[in-house]
Amino acid sequence: KESTRILEKIRRHIQRKLKSKIGGWGVHGIKSDVTERDSPNICHHREFSISSFPEIDELRKTLRSVREAGLETVEESAGEIHDVARDKLDDLVPFEIKPKSLEGYLAFFACLRKPRGAFENQFHRFIYENYRGKTIRKKDIRDALLRLEVHGYLIVTRTPRDLRRKLEGSGIRRSRRFYEVGIREPPEEQLFQRLNKKVDIGAYLDPLPRRRLVKSLDAPDHIVNKSIKKLERKGILSERRVFNCLGRTVRKIKPKRRPKRLSGLDRRIVEKADHHYEVQKNALDQMQERS
Repeated sequence: KESTRILEKIRRHIQRKLKSKIGGWGVHGIKSDVTERDSPNICHHREFSISSFPEIDELRKTLRSVREAGLETVEESAGEIHDVARDKLDDLVPFEIKPKSLEGYLAFFACLRKPRGAFENQFHRFIYENYRGKTIRKKDIRDALLRLEVHGYLIVTRTPRDLRRKLEGSGIRRSRRFYEVGIREPPEEQLFQRLNKKVDIGAYLDPLPRRRLVKSLDAPDHIVNKSIKKLERKGILSERRVFNCLGRTVRKIKPKRRPKRLSGLDRRIVEKADHHYEVQKNALDQMQERS
């Protein structure tokens, strides 16, 4: 950028000098019989460019090598820089994971998910289902996750766009971030002793609401609801009220078993429900392979 700016400055300076010469420039200059005209722009060639000077080329190479060397140094020292910054942060802002705090619950869930990790929506659901205290807002959970990340207890990865679109296409929200246990290990034993009996262990995948399932099928709502009830009576589907990742209660539909002899609407209902959870399981597998 610096060398380009210098070249442009030189070009403009020379252009001003040439335009001030009424005789023009080169073989296409103004003919002698019209040199008394006032216009300095009558010359055919008023524009030109500077392709290269050895000194400018050398400057460009030097600037490029300096930049590349700087980037290489930063990349090589990234881990060390991160460690120093985190240690300095700990000195300035001491941080301790308390089991009964929001950070304690989130760190415990991260430990439960080792080595697979979990999407942001799973952490939100775990908190809404298990944390007992003041009313929890989305911002509270995100701030707690950020504190764990900053202090090295969590590593966050952006979900690849194609995978995120696949999840969002199935109605699964808050899947942009994927979390795993970080460089620092949370106090797993202490968290387990204090929280194991207070929480329900599970993956906390995004639930499939009954209402969404009904609307997604090409059949009258009352017919779909009737089929769902029949499948529940047969023990093929289960239904219970849970919190989603937004903190709202929904009627979660989940397959319990998959009979091969189902047909028609019954089969489509079970396939839809099964697909909703399989998409999430496959996404977790893909994120684990990348890490």
